[in-house]
Amino acid sequence: MISLIPLWLGGLATVLGAFGLIWVVSLARRDASIVDIFWGPGFVLATAVYAWSAEGWAPRETLVLVLVSLWGVRL
Repeated sequence: MISLIPLWLGGLATVLGAFGLIWVVSLARRDASIVDIFWGPGFVLATAVYAWSAEGWAPRETLVLVLVSLWGVRL
């Protein structure tokens, strides 16, 4: 059994790091609208971190990652 706290913190750190970097780029470009482009990929990134970090049934993790990726690309 895995502990959910480190898994949760790993996903949070990844998403905060990615969006922090995007925020810095938006400050440099003086264009906050670029953040909107990264919402979908942000969900895909978080799902990928959780899928690769968690223990579980690999086909189910892969299915969830594929479905979230399709949804993220749509955004």
